[in-house]
Amino acid sequence: MKQQEATSAEHNEIPPSNWRAFYVAWAGQLTSSLGGPFQTIALGIWALENGHGPTGLSWILAAGTLSQLVGALLGGPLVDKFGALRTVAVSDLVRFLLAVVLGCLVWGSAPLYWITLVTAVTGCISGAFLPALRALAPAFLIEADLPRGNSFFELAKNASMLGGSLLGGITLSLTGPVAAIAINAASFAVGGIGAAWAARSARRVPQPTKEPMLASLAAGIRYTLTARWLLILIGIDAVMDFVTAGQLSVGLPAIAQGLGGGAALGVLFASFGAGSVIGAWLAPRVQPGRLGPARAVIILHLLQAPLLAALPVSPLPVGAACLVVMGVLNGIAVVIYMSIIQRAAPSAMLGRVMSLLVFAGLSLQPLGQLSTGWSIEAGWLTASFVIAASIMAITSAVALTSKTLRDL
Repeated sequence: MKQQEATSAEHNEIPPSNWRAFYVAWAGQLTSSLGGPFQTIALGIWALENGHGPTGLSWILAAGTLSQLVGALLGGPLVDKFGALRTVAVSDLVRFLLAVVLGCLVWGSAPLYWITLVTAVTGCISGAFLPALRALAPAFLIEADLPRGNSFFELAKNASMLGGSLLGGITLSLTGPVAAIAINAASFAVGGIGAAWAARSARRVPQPTKEPMLASLAAGIRYTLTARWLLILIGIDAVMDFVTAGQLSVGLPAIAQGLGGGAALGVLFASFGAGSVIGAWLAPRVQPGRLGPARAVIILHLLQAPLLAALPVSPLPVGAACLVVMGVLNGIAVVIYMSIIQRAAPSAMLGRVMSLLVFAGLSLQPLGQLSTGWSIEAGWLTASFVIAASIMAITSAVALTSKTLRDL
């Protein structure tokens, strides 16, 4: 069977999947993902323990988020010009240097504005990194292997929610913020070196163009606006990000206050993380069949809606079980979703498509977080979850009627 596949690939002049190089790049990104929470936790504790308070911490977080939006837009043209692997490698190596600088600033008790500035630059580089990461699997794998490859990257991201946060908290309590930031710097170095090594074996090496970055970005926007299937998928993804960002990051802590505080919150977050890991592992084994991949993604979102609505009125064991199932459904949906776009978008435009996808999702997340916070402060905790679930269900139901997605 393997010999037949290799012969067929050679006949069609399509190089086979390079799993060895893929695993090298993936291992580097797994290490990099695990290191990220170390720095996030370290900066939060440093800001609070050094008299900057919640306001100072909010400045650091806002700087990182806003600059990430800028980086996400610029990342697409970079990916399509230089390739996903090169963009990932350079991004990780630059973030390694920035983490070293940040560690020195924290060690020297630098003013808050220096910490905020370095965080903003790091956020911009991270924004450029995200579209490259989402376009990475096609650099190694043939179309049939994309779901499996995407599941590996989704596993790495979800593992960081579990292992990275736990190890980061333990490290911070034992050694302090400087050591935690240093570990994050080392993880970026591993990720960058892994991507640089794997770049030698990439299946697709883009030809550099002389098109200016803004013109390249404009071309990506024009393509997106004319691709109805892509507009619909990006719109659905942005709505789901708007709904879930507020409920998971703001709503779950509010629910946890009535269920046991910090310990309950840890159980709830761990439940969703565990479900996401299981979902990413199961995704390559899920066959959409007659539904088609796009409609399968929508149905997976639709099934999450009643589970989301049940969270604020559920005891801890039931709430944890709901989040496990939501994580499984979401993990499967994300892998299928990424594979759809990687297959359907032109390879020369893939980086810009991914950058617009990332930008759309990130831009609505703060609004979702703020609206959830305002609703909870007004005493509408349960209502906020019901409204979010209703938006998720209605959006999914409307999307299921789309002929464009049925034919995708």
